[in-house]
Amino acid sequence: MELARRQIIYSLSILGVIAFIIKLIPILRFGPFAFGHDYGFYRRYLIEPFASFPNTPVPGLDHTVFIPRIALDITRRMVGQPDVALYGTYIISVLISVVCVSYLAQQYVSKRVALYAVSLYVLSGIQFLVYDHFFFKQIVALPFFLLTIVFLEKKWYLRAATFGVFVILTHQTTSIILICIITLGFVLKIMKERAISITYIFSGTAIFTVYLLLHPHVAQKIATPPVGIFVTQTEYLLWSAPLLVLSILGISRLFSLKKQKFLLIAGLLAPLIFVVFHLPFYNRVYPFLDIFLIIPAALGIETIIDFISIRTRKLLMPVICLVFLIYALPISYLLTAQTPLVNTEIQEALPALTELPQKSVIITSPSLLPWVQGWSLIPVYAPGNLKEPHSINDWSRYWSHQDVAFEKEFLSSFPHPLYMFAGPMDMRYLPQCVTKMSPHLFSVETCE
Repeated sequence: MELARRQIIYSLSILGVIAFIIKLIPILRFGPFAFGHDYGFYRRYLIEPFASFPNTPVPGLDHTVFIPRIALDITRRMVGQPDVALYGTYIISVLISVVCVSYLAQQYVSKRVALYAVSLYVLSGIQFLVYDHFFFKQIVALPFFLLTIVFLEKKWYLRAATFGVFVILTHQTTSIILICIITLGFVLKIMKERAISITYIFSGTAIFTVYLLLHPHVAQKIATPPVGIFVTQTEYLLWSAPLLVLSILGISRLFSLKKQKFLLIAGLLAPLIFVVFHLPFYNRVYPFLDIFLIIPAALGIETIIDFISIRTRKLLMPVICLVFLIYALPISYLLTAQTPLVNTEIQEALPALTELPQKSVIITSPSLLPWVQGWSLIPVYAPGNLKEPHSINDWSRYWSHQDVAFEKEFLSSFPHPLYMFAGPMDMRYLPQCVTKMSPHLFSVETCE
């Protein structure tokens, strides 16, 4: 029996509220320090003086990242406070994705099964890890990504091209996955139907052309993919184990669907190819594999319901509740086990960085770099990061503090006034000629 429109809206609203609560809990517990290191880079964009629309690019939000900058500028103007602007943009994108996941699932399965898929998305442990790591651009790009797939399935090619370009203007990795899915889906369609859609080709070509215009050095980027905190294979297998089991139960029903499903199959295969062959960016494609797996997993729930219904309806509701309870175990653990990446002393020391002289610079460790970047308005240097010109060998020589002449020369190569922000594990950064301004902030003298 198909669900009425009002029931769909009511159910999606409840799932949206659940998603909102899940995403709000870490913020209520830890504030901005609930998230991964990337948070600081995005916060820096919001505390920079507003000079243009979109505002001046910063590391992490360069000139190719057009839509996230516009979104942050709009929320900044509306709420003023940088952290609230980040929270708001981030959570709104998640809530929009809830609706988009339902819209995507409905292209292949019934509305009832689509609601199962949305429930799996909302309670996904791997999607919570994406949120927790603060993959901001990926979260903002996801609604555009999902709608591009939907519009291609509906053969609304102009809309597909438009929203595909929106993906390109939001996040590079999502763009690469989208292009791979479109290409693979095109190949599967030709193999099955022996026909070529000119408008489909137009949509894919338009998206790929815009990508090349914004990323002309794509070969070099693929050869040297970015380094960062990614979702690992172990994490994926651990937190997605219930999803994988449900997907196995529903995979036979997936292939028996009468609706065209070339892009759905491509959405499963493309990330899987990246993972199996360890292609560039493969760590970052686990969340996309997770999203496309929720549809066969939802069919797996339907399989369980049919199996129980045939035998006894009395156990149906308890079994379904048990299935979702087991499925929610990973996200429940992640929510309760979450801890801030920096201790309370560091958190309390960061706001003072806004008071440093405008023409000064600051040195910090790589682990504290994003936080110092997000709470200061001056250039920040750290080994191997941003525009720091020194090699790791130079830093190692400096850290040894065995060569006084080299230490003076090394420190004099930075602009002055020079400050250092160091945590308990970063004392090797401090030279002898340093003045302690607070427990974690130091002023470097001339060292002459």
